[in-house]
Amino acid sequence: MTNTERMTELFLKMGLRQDNSQQKVCEVSIYPKDFFSPKDLKTGKICLTDNSLAIHHFQASRCRCKTELIQNWHKCLVRMVHAVSNNGWEEDKMQTAHIGVIIPVFNAAQFLSQCLDSLLCQSYSDFEILLIDDGSTDASLAICHHYALQDKRIQVIHQPNKGVSAARNTGLHRACSEFITFVDADDWVDPNHLKCLIEGMEQCQSDCSICGYWLEYPGKSERRCYCVSEVLSTDTAIVSMLMPNRFQGFLCNKLFRRSVIQNNRIALQETLYYAEDMLFCATYFTYCQKVKCIQSATYHYRQHGDSAIRKQKTSTGWLERRMTAVTALDAVLALCQTKQARNLCRARRQTEFAEVCCRLVTEKSLLEKVLALQKELRQGWLCVLTSCLPLKSKLKHGCMVLCPTLFGRYFLYRQQRSLK
Repeated sequence: MTNTERMTELFLKMGLRQDNSQQKVCEVSIYPKDFFSPKDLKTGKICLTDNSLAIHHFQASRCRCKTELIQNWHKCLVRMVHAVSNNGWEEDKMQTAHIGVIIPVFNAAQFLSQCLDSLLCQSYSDFEILLIDDGSTDASLAICHHYALQDKRIQVIHQPNKGVSAARNTGLHRACSEFITFVDADDWVDPNHLKCLIEGMEQCQSDCSICGYWLEYPGKSERRCYCVSEVLSTDTAIVSMLMPNRFQGFLCNKLFRRSVIQNNRIALQETLYYAEDMLFCATYFTYCQKVKCIQSATYHYRQHGDSAIRKQKTSTGWLERRMTAVTALDAVLALCQTKQARNLCRARRQTEFAEVCCRLVTEKSLLEKVLALQKELRQGWLCVLTSCLPLKSKLKHGCMVLCPTLFGRYFLYRQQRSLK
């Protein structure tokens, strides 16, 4: 990589704007967006060529109390330019990490340290961590900065609260690595997690690798993984994702190629509150040639009452957000190419109705909406019965159709008991 390419990549990573109006000379506007507004600066130019780098000018106006901060930032920029032009920049600081780990953080102070400690002791060390603080009101941001000071592979990005999908999209935009994976701030991983994912990707030159995971309940753990490692095609991968006893539509047990995401402009839908990760995965799979499934279970998915999905109370607003899962599944259905995949997606759509009915069975204020959902369940029962869903899922759905109130109460009881 030339000096020009290195510095350009570094500036873009810092949030500076690039103008590729010339082929040999790359002009980068000096504009530290995190610190200043457009009124605070006059634009300066840095001329980058393969053989030389020079600052044309950098002037500040109407800075007042920000003058010292601007001067310090300017000195730092000069040192970077001088170091690269004299080949004095440390090689490891200029190279891009092989894997980017994106962690959305929102009020996760209780578990964040365990999450980061599990990543920092990985047997595979060529990675960067992007901590996206999504407007936390607890000590999460302070913990992020503390770890960033201890390890240069950690970047902290703060933004106003926009939701987990927006935070993940910010991470996708800022990442520079060849591969991307996600970790939730309240989960943790085994020491060989990244190694297993990257080896699975490289062994068969696949576009995605998927590992097994553990559901971590208070006092017990449940292992979910493939019986054997295998390579899947696009449609087979979508079918496996839709099956409740397979690898699911989670982002966190998968490794993605950033080039596939960038070239096809894949992003999480920020208007979806449920199953948005499943839609992301299904969209990504449509651009894959191979998907590698790994037998090892190295991701630990914490199940507790403070999870983003579980802590929301049932209400009209909750119902509207919860039903976005159906919207996501409708979008997944449009991506399915085979009859088996389409039938399974329709059946999963019906199981979503059943899940919502179970949660609302005790809500008298939403009785009218519950009755409408139960009618939808009865009409779609045949779709579930003839699908390739496992027998357990079919029986659960049948119980909800025949005895919605009784089974709904039983479902809530079992769910509350599992979290104690």
